[in-house]
Amino acid sequence: MHLAAADVEIVHPNGTDPVTLTERAIELRDLRKGIKFAASDPAFEYWLLLHEYYTTAPFSDCDALISRLKQFWTDYDKGRSPAPEFLEKIPTAVMHAERCRKLHQEIGGAKNPSTDVDHLVRSLNLATRPHLQFDFPKK
Repeated sequence: MHLAAADVEIVHPNGTDPVTLTERAIELRDLRKGIKFAASDPAFEYWLLLHEYYTTAPFSDCDALISRLKQFWTDYDKGRSPAPEFLEKIPTAVMHAERCRKLHQEIGGAKNPSTDVDHLVRSLNLATRPHLQFDFPKK
């Protein structure tokens, strides 16, 4: 995607745990307006998995998610960029994330799995040139 109204900087702190990420975000916040997080439980790979199919089955850890994800993305490795065909499935992942969140709101309890990455993706999509935007369903 080519962004017209926003710049995205990908930062790689020394760790990916919530504390390390928060500390790094606080260091950078002087350059930005506030801090917003897009969390996934138990790991970011749940967001990636939602590109392929919808599930609310709990996962014990990131390794369990990666194992499931590799059924669709056989050469997946953390930090590896997805193929364009995978990125074309972003609207599906957004729809699946919203469906999962709605289910958790209705039944309560543990939110494993869950993700808020779709909120970030929607924001980035709005900042993208109109002719490059995905056509997401209205919330």
